[in-house]
Amino acid sequence: MALSFPRAFPLDGCFTDDCTFDLDRPQSHSPTGGGSPDVAEIGPPLWVGEWRTRPLSRAEYAEWDAWLTSLRGGLRLFKGRPNRQRWPLAYPRGFAGLTVDSNPFSGSGNLDSIGAGRDTVTIGDLPASFVLAAGDWFSIPGASRQHLHRIVEGGTASGLGVVTVTCEPIIRPGITADIAVLLDAPYCEMNMPERHRAIRHPVKGGQISFKGQQVLI
Repeated sequence: MALSFPRAFPLDGCFTDDCTFDLDRPQSHSPTGGGSPDVAEIGPPLWVGEWRTRPLSRAEYAEWDAWLTSLRGGLRLFKGRPNRQRWPLAYPRGFAGLTVDSNPFSGSGNLDSIGAGRDTVTIGDLPASFVLAAGDWFSIPGASRQHLHRIVEGGTASGLGVVTVTCEPIIRPGITADIAVLLDAPYCEMNMPERHRAIRHPVKGGQISFKGQQVLI
């Protein structure tokens, strides 16, 4: 079967608790003589992550190792996302039982509008009273990439399934409203900036760790 990229993680529930996922902001800092901050953003913020698996069985290790091999180092992309946050915090087991217009909720809403500062969005096509909390994630398409955002001020959807939240990073210029908002395993495209690390176990398969950096182009 032909592979498609970016590739999702091959197995869920394999990571340890010390995985990281952070927003890297390239900035210059030049305080004035009076001590006032003078900060400039010199490039787009990018998500960076580091993942480490628990001790894997031989079959699990083989599947992860094959997945990493398919990425060809940094040449191919994978779907990077935070560990253990596939769904919003209010729905730790997913969206089963939630409906929109009597239909099962698919895990996607609609980007109804973008605020003037491009750090607030109004999301529609959600179940009534749907909760998005600070710390939740969503992703939206832009050009050929999926753009990942973290909610820093949440809200509860109205009876019509509409909610406005504040997010970081800001919505990139060129992205317009009326596009899908992914809430089920939201992601951004990443590559591996350096070689992954594998530790073989004498009985089990072993452990694997790797890093990822968001790719925008």
